[in-house]
Amino acid sequence: MSAIINWVKNLIFIILFTALLEMFLPESNMGKYVRIVMGFFIISILLQPITAIFRQDYNQLQYIVPEGIISANWQDIQERGKRMEEANQTVLMNYYQEEIGKRVRKIVSLYFADYQQDIKISLDEDYRIESLQVVLTETGIRPVEIKAVEIGREAVEERVEVSKDNRINKERLEYSLSQFLQISADKVQVVFTTGGK
Repeated sequence: MSAIINWVKNLIFIILFTALLEMFLPESNMGKYVRIVMGFFIISILLQPITAIFRQDYNQLQYIVPEGIISANWQDIQERGKRMEEANQTVLMNYYQEEIGKRVRKIVSLYFADYQQDIKISLDEDYRIESLQVVLTETGIRPVEIKAVEIGREAVEERVEVSKDNRINKERLEYSLSQFLQISADKVQVVFTTGGK
């Protein structure tokens, strides 16, 4: 509190000193210059607390604002800032993934309009695409062939048979997506699955 009182005292002293100096100076060009210089002194005293904040000179600031207020609030402000930054980054990442997903869906619909699309996008910290996977599932009902299972043999993974036309369209789609998103072709993968609604 004493720092604020000292600051006000200095301000009043400069203003009174300026008024006295003007009274004793004769009416000449010199009076204009003295008023300008004294005006700068008054402005500098008025701006002293604000300049301490901009220079982040918290040692001077503690003489104007009590220390308990600065230290407690500053740590709280820093913690809130970090939490807000993390939350904003997550929201921005999700929004960016959704926007990329919308554009990818439009391109995929040009090649495979009758397929259900599941798009998985992985981004790095700088929002660059690390990988893009498009899983296509036929939406129509199709007959399912049931094969006999023999016990005692190792399980063999079944792959979905892709027709020649779909294989060509798959390659074209992967190329189109890599060109549109400006990423390498090895980061784009189109996969066909069986089943559907």
